[in-house]
Amino acid sequence: MKELIIFYVVFFFVNTVLFGQYHLSNEVITPKSPELLKLQNQRYYYPIGKKGGELIYQMNKKGNYSFGYSTEASLKVYYNEITKKISDSANLKKEGQKIFRISQVNGLTLFRGFHKTPKELESKLIDELDRGEFLQDYQDFWVTTSNKEFKIKSFPEHYYDKDVEYSIDSSGKYIVISTYVSEYLRSIKSDSIITVFKVANGGLEKENGLTISCVECIKPQIVGNYIYYGKKFFYLRGADAYDWKIFRAPLFDLSKSELIAEYVEPILVSPDGKYLIGRKMLYGESAYVIVNITTKKFDYILGRDYSNYKLFYSPAFSKFAFDDKNHIIYIDYPKQFLINSVGSDAKIKTTTNKEDILFWKKYNHPPISK
Repeated sequence: MKELIIFYVVFFFVNTVLFGQYHLSNEVITPKSPELLKLQNQRYYYPIGKKGGELIYQMNKKGNYSFGYSTEASLKVYYNEITKKISDSANLKKEGQKIFRISQVNGLTLFRGFHKTPKELESKLIDELDRGEFLQDYQDFWVTTSNKEFKIKSFPEHYYDKDVEYSIDSSGKYIVISTYVSEYLRSIKSDSIITVFKVANGGLEKENGLTISCVECIKPQIVGNYIYYGKKFFYLRGADAYDWKIFRAPLFDLSKSELIAEYVEPILVSPDGKYLIGRKMLYGESAYVIVNITTKKFDYILGRDYSNYKLFYSPAFSKFAFDDKNHIIYIDYPKQFLINSVGSDAKIKTTTNKEDILFWKKYNHPPISK
């Protein structure tokens, strides 16, 4: 009897380790309201933040895509995911300003675009401007809070050797602006400059922000009292063969950085700091993963090519979610995280083309019915 129990325990362990780490994601799919779909029609749109428990969408008019971005933002919409109703909307057009994208957390809104444009260009959309009409030739970042407006940074719009990333922390207390070596020059070693602006008493605590210098720290995000960031490591310096490591550190003290995951590209940290969603190579393709930050274990999100959808964190349901235009796909957290995110388990497994094809045939959700 004792031998039989040991056999079942070993069998369960082997079965879980070898086969249980791959499974289809647990999805909850809900259709959007006809009212929201009507607003999205003939527009580019993005989920860009939250106010309370409501999701905020940015809406852009469709236009020429020749400069690599959509036409300027014109509207933001507040959407209640539970009742599936639009509770409010706001016009983003403001005299002298042209907006590319916005991010919002409660009463704090971060804008990226042109803060001031010449009078004669105000009637034109961004995509209608000729190359020579970008007179200021800079992209600006500014914020509004408590009906006040503050311009915080400017960078050259045609900035090929550097990329600029920006975000608001989940509490709406910090704004993060980061510059680092661009994807165009991604195999070059470069310092990153992360500037953090703290919002207090309806304004900016320090107008110039607080600077964090970090070698190749990419995609920084502040959650709680921590800063999360990614670092590339190269299999061969000077080549495009690289992968990722993800770290967490107390804010403003990178010397105490802790390794959270390896071979995972950081994307988004949950507002409670418990989970992180990232991308990782699996059987020849890039797949999303959810990392449990406390246990340093992860699980794959399998079943669709989720990279085709817009990723966001749902304020109503406290889950990672994907917007597929007509629906919102909510991803349930795994009951178990079985794979170590640090160490040999996290390494990319070498597979053949035949193995890749056979694997992905097994992990497909049925198409979403329209």
